[in-house]
Amino acid sequence: MTRRRTTALLVAIVVLATALWVAGVHVWWRVDVLHRIAETLPLALVFVLAGYAVYTRRLSRALDAASKEARDAVMEAAANDALLGAVVHTATDAIITSDSTGTIRTFNSGAEAMFGYRADDIVGQRVNVLMPTGEARDHDSYMHQFHETGKANIIGIGREVVGRRHDGAEFPAHLNVNEIDLPDGKGFAGIIRDITDDVTVREALEASEEASRRMLSAVPEHVMRVRADGFILDFLPGGDADDPSDFIGKHAEEVFGAEPAAQLLRCIARCFASGA
Repeated sequence: MTRRRTTALLVAIVVLATALWVAGVHVWWRVDVLHRIAETLPLALVFVLAGYAVYTRRLSRALDAASKEARDAVMEAAANDALLGAVVHTATDAIITSDSTGTIRTFNSGAEAMFGYRADDIVGQRVNVLMPTGEARDHDSYMHQFHETGKANIIGIGREVVGRRHDGAEFPAHLNVNEIDLPDGKGFAGIIRDITDDVTVREALEASEEASRRMLSAVPEHVMRVRADGFILDFLPGGDADDPSDFIGKHAEEVFGAEPAAQLLRCIARCFASGA
């Protein structure tokens, strides 16, 4: 019984000694690791701070470059807006913008000269004040259709209209309307050109041509305008005997026969040769 107790005591002593040795090694290892960490921590912190400094410098440069690009873009946009504003303001044609309800937003100096309104007085009014009653009614119909369907049938189509000045005088004009984007929605930009002189010249030419036709139609003989190659460009019959469509665009030989056509071409050739 005594031997067993002695053996057990020895085993217990060995186990305890082993446990203390293991615990001592573990504590030594932890202390050693902590010591090494404490030694390397300042160096690691230096590297971290250096990396952060490089990152912040690069970030600052990138932000500066982006800021410069943004400033340049804003300045370029402002310059373009100023240039566009100068072009619009000094244009001789009337340039008018309105919102989707037909309310005038801008009115350039060309529009002031053409219609006789000051921009400060006309901006905010309906654009149909610049039109006679009939044109204003048509414009209201266009606007109603636009709001109902979202389609503007007159967009991008140049057409002749009648404008009305501040004093009530009406004048012929050429109008071209395009859809634009406004800060608060869709709108329209109209470019208007006074074509009074063009219409006057056109009507004078039409009246002159009509007078010439009436004079020539009273002549008993046929009057033709023939190209050098024998094709008939125009034909005015003596009286009402013939239909001009039977002659215009055809060759003289087809209409009159070979010999009369040959004589006609020889006559034309002599006229060119003599300079008549």
